[in-house]
Amino acid sequence: CELASIAGGVVREGVRTEILPQMHSLGLNEAELITWLNDFGSAEVGRRIDADNAPEAVLDGVHVIAEATGVPRIHLHNLGYYLVLADDRAGEPEAIRQGLLTGATAAAVRALTGRPARCDEIRPLPEIVLRDTSRTAMERISVAIGASRGFVETGIGTYRGRNVIMVPTRIVENPVRTVGLGDTISSASWLAEA
Repeated sequence: CELASIAGGVVREGVRTEILPQMHSLGLNEAELITWLNDFGSAEVGRRIDADNAPEAVLDGVHVIAEATGVPRIHLHNLGYYLVLADDRAGEPEAIRQGLLTGATAAAVRALTGRPARCDEIRPLPEIVLRDTSRTAMERISVAIGASRGFVETGIGTYRGRNVIMVPTRIVENPVRTVGLGDTISSASWLAEA
């Protein structure tokens, strides 16, 4: 399930009670995360995210969503990085990381071309630079989860009994299209894990 901005609280409640129990993966961005945190009574975590988009607060927020929904895999995508918090039912952390890297490439191709990526286009894109803030966010998450420096290199660690997987994003400076990038990121990442 890839969440969208759902303004109606009644509709969000319906999604939470009727749809999410059937899902294996839930994708959302930081704005959607804040909305759902408010619904789950965690407005303070939402305010921390809204204040400066601190990666530690984002991780705490994703944890709240995982606990509240029971969905095995929560996938947060934002402008600097992709972060998955997953329990053991979601699969191996290395496969999840590979899926995130595939999703990052698929999203970059869509932003560059305006269309979904073809299979032969899913490859490293060295001409699209990594965001400088990505490494800093990974370093901050490494400290938050009590990991060694290895987390920054591998993007794999644990947090409160779940696997945390994080990869930096590549940003297209002059995108042709941005609508649907969240759908592309979440679906391509999840499918590539298989």
